[in-house]
Order: sequence, then structure tokens, then C-alpha cells
Amino acid sequence: MSHRIPGFTFTGLRLYECAGISHTVAEYRHDETGIEFNLIPGGSFMMGSTAREEEQPVHRVTLDPFLMAKYECTIGQWKAMTGQFPGYRGNLNFPVSAVTWNEVQQCASRVGLELPSEAQWEYACRAGTGSTFYFGDDEVLMSRYAWYAYSSKWRKHPVGQLKPNAFGLYDMLGNVWEWCRDTFHDNYAGAPSDGRAWLGGEDDGLRIMRGGGFGSHEGLCNCSVRDADGQGEELESVGFRWSYSNV
Repeated sequence: MSHRIPGFTFTGLRLYECAGISHTVAEYRHDETGIEFNLIPGGSFMMGSTAREEEQPVHRVTLDPFLMAKYECTIGQWKAMTGQFPGYRGNLNFPVSAVTWNEVQQCASRVGLELPSEAQWEYACRAGTGSTFYFGDDEVLMSRYAWYAYSSKWRKHPVGQLKPNAFGLYDMLGNVWEWCRDTFHDNYAGAPSDGRAWLGGEDDGLRIMRGGGFGSHEGLCNCSVRDADGQGEELESVGFRWSYSNV
């Protein structure tokens, strides 16, 4: 059942299916920006993997409901919100990139949105799956869901052209890496169990990025891989999507 969220307009319910999992998702539109969001239900999941040291230990995280943007923020949306084009230009429906984490935070304070925490991002990406990818473990299927090194021709693509996950989110893997709020930590030892952003790492200037990009191979385009870069860096392969926690 949908519910009222101040600053957002409920636009309907839609059924999404992926990897044998289905969710009926409440969809919203942000009143100020017109950006589309899906309501991600609260719940618990096992975060991380045993594949890499920085993704360990695998640990249970329990989250409250939150909104996640259906698509990566586009160049057109960024121009409408800030009045400026990003450092990397292109088709207005391309995901915005070459915007720093700091610039995104400044924009967030103006429009009343936020970046997801790393836990929110992975929970939303998995959409109820425990597999390597949100569509299962078979990387042969990757090109149906993600613009990555072997399908992208090493360039960005307009958002929403490929299949979504079971929460109705598009391009969670590939196209551009996505900034999260968290500072980088070497691994998950001591990570919060409630889904909040984990701040105060060894280098507060390094911020988490998730999901892989158009130049990433399948090993970097999965639900658990994490990377980081300086919060003042402009990178052609790094963008973001909005979230909103106060639901």
C-alpha cells in the first residue's frame, strides 16, 4: 500500500520481476525536480561477499523504507537543478558524470534530496536476491541489464534502455559508477547494521562508489563490488542517483 510522502506525489503501483523475484513497487515523483523515485521497502539482507577482502565480513543489515531514484541522474536533470552543464557533456538523457561528490552534496542541500548510503545502495541493487548480479549468477545475461565494457562500446548510454531489477531500478550496474554518502573503509569490520551511512574512515576525503561503469568488466559490475575516489574528483565514468530516507 502506498503512503503520503511530503514533497513527493504518488504516481501508481507497478509490478517488476527479475531473477524469479517480483515486487509491487509504489512509484513517486519528486515535486520540485520531477525526478521519478521508487519506494524501497524496509527489510534485512546480507551485505557483502566472500569474493574480496574489502567486501568482508558478510553481515546482516536491517533498513527502514526509503526512496531510490528510478534512473541515474541525467545531464538534463543536473542542468535543470544547477543551471550548469557538468564537466562531461552529451545527450541530455545520458547519466551525468564528471561531477564531484562535493558538487552533488551542494545540489542535494538545495533540492532536498540525498545520496544513498552504501548499505541502501546494495540493498536496492540486490532487490531481494543473494546472487552475484541482481539478475542471477550468469554473466552471459549481463548485456540485457548493464552497459559495461563488452556491450557499451566504451561510452555512456541514455538511462533506462535496458532491463530493470525487481525493484524497478535501471542501470544499477554499469553505465556510470554511482557516488554514495559513505567514506571509504578497508572492509566491513565495525560497519553499521542499520543501513546508515558509515562515516569517519581513515581518509574522510575518499567516498564510496558502486555499480561499475561503461568501461568496467563484469567482475566490477556486480552487487557487492565497492570502490572509492576523492570527493573533489571529476571522473567521466562516475555519476550518481538520488535517494530520500525520510519516508
